[in-house]
Amino acid sequence: MPKFVEVEHKFCFDNKQSFKKAESAILRLYPLRDYKVDVAERYFLIDGLNNFIIRHKIDEEKQSLTLKSFTPGKDSQTRLEVEISLAQEQGDQLQTVEQFLTVFNSYKEYKLMKHLQVFLFPEAEVVLYQAITQDRELYALEIESVKESKYQALKHIKQFELQLGLDVRKREKRCLFELLFQYR
Repeated sequence: MPKFVEVEHKFCFDNKQSFKKAESAILRLYPLRDYKVDVAERYFLIDGLNNFIIRHKIDEEKQSLTLKSFTPGKDSQTRLEVEISLAQEQGDQLQTVEQFLTVFNSYKEYKLMKHLQVFLFPEAEVVLYQAITQDRELYALEIESVKESKYQALKHIKQFELQLGLDVRKREKRCLFELLFQYR
């Protein structure tokens, strides 16, 4: 069960045109590989489980259940994650996840779809995505370092920000869940 500290920076776009410009800038950096994937995500906010949120994620190749640190109003640059891979060959295991969550008595469920374009580099993963909920739509770019050291991770993220011409003052500090859902 992989446990790690995720270090990432997120930038949101006002429109699809800005999103497309970012895609062109990323491609000029010559990623090792890039691919597109659609992902269904469900977030579970559990009463009494402070500072954490649970996410069930499924796409055409894999699915997982992840415990993520979550502190509303705080910078989400560095977050703890514990991820459990779920057997893809058994299909969507949402019902099993929901049965597991009944132990917690009371929780709220939030749904979203993400259309991702992932760009892999030796130092980082750069992801462009459109996230859609019943009420909202968001275009964003995330730079997530593959380095274990927070110092090294931030160094590589800053290099990508410079190369992509991103204004670090416009970095979005809230996590995706906080941006898309009214959860209180």
